[in-house]
Amino acid sequence: MKVSSELIEKIKDMLTVYVCPELQQAAKEFLESAEKTGEADPANLIAELRDDICTIDDYIAFTQSEYCLNMNDEVVAQLMHKQGVEAKANGAVNCLCPGCTKAAAILEELTK
Repeated sequence: MKVSSELIEKIKDMLTVYVCPELQQAAKEFLESAEKTGEADPANLIAELRDDICTIDDYIAFTQSEYCLNMNDEVVAQLMHKQGVEAKANGAVNCLCPGCTKAAAILEELTK
């Protein structure tokens, strides 16, 4: 597929936040091809995006975990939980973290 400069920038932006190592690798390989030839096969990147974007339920569960409490104070964890519950009630299906949010936007663009 022909790759737009806008998509390249979105992928580079996604790589500025935490995403799993497999998604990082797939994104880097896609970018390498796209930047050399202006084209890239999106199949591997699409597969990794689909595998790695967490659900809103995953996000809500995370906000109640000890790991979240270790990363944030209790007030922040409670706010994150409230945000997740409200987002789910409003129809959100994906995790609200920056990595998943950026990844979901890229997946949407690649699969439209």
